[in-house]
Amino acid sequence: DPVNGLGSRCNKGEPGAGCESDVVCSDPQHPHCAPLLVVEGILNVSTCGACKTNLDCPPAAHNCTPIYDIPNFSGVFECVPDGAIANGQGCNLGDNGQGQPIGDEACASGLCGAASLMGVLNLGVCGECRSSADCPPNLPQCSDPQVDLEAQVLIPAQCF
Repeated sequence: DPVNGLGSRCNKGEPGAGCESDVVCSDPQHPHCAPLLVVEGILNVSTCGACKTNLDCPPAAHNCTPIYDIPNFSGVFECVPDGAIANGQGCNLGDNGQGQPIGDEACASGLCGAASLMGVLNLGVCGECRSSADCPPNLPQCSDPQVDLEAQVLIPAQCF
């Protein structure tokens, strides 16, 4: 946790616990060690979760979605159904093969955008827009999604 100055620590492989491989993940419902927060060559926070990719999820809840724990600079991947994630919650920024975030399907709004943390780490956040083109004429501008470290929350993109 570079924000709070905390390094690696021992754990029991529970959901959301730090890990280096699937072997240490002790909960049968959360058997996958997946990278949650990554800045290439600088930071890799991997945790035990329900999935690494959508292929690890059942058909009824086929979206492998990050549930961020902002205060602890951590989180967990869970399998969720389409449209289950509210605006202001985490979503998967991975490419869906068509140049859009794979997390769009998990968001109730259908839009997963990138919130920049300190200009080096992007977190997916469900919001009502990704650009001003997604906004209605009476609210023509789209704000950027944000990570508010002081309030310890994700702020969704909004039309204004």
